[in-house]
Amino acid sequence: MDITKTIKNAIDSGKITIGTDTTLKYLKLDKLDSAIIAANCPKNIRRDIENTAKLSKSKIHTFNGTSIELGSCARKPFSIVVLGLKK
Repeated sequence: MDITKTIKNAIDSGKITIGTDTTLKYLKLDKLDSAIIAANCPKNIRRDIENTAKLSKSKIHTFNGTSIELGSCARKPFSIVVLGLKK
């Protein structure tokens, strides 16, 4: 799976959540297909996302770059630690 291409397609279709709180909320509601976590994500956030994703049976992918690079990939002028891809 090409994560960069998947993120760009999700942005174009509007099926994306940005940020830890929003992604956790959608994971709890079982409305996400998968979550993408930046490589430099803090351990406590990564643990929360992974545990919640297991409960909702959503996939977790690690972006092979920093949160700044993930923000650039998502066409945003700020860093992003966690993205969610809606179903």
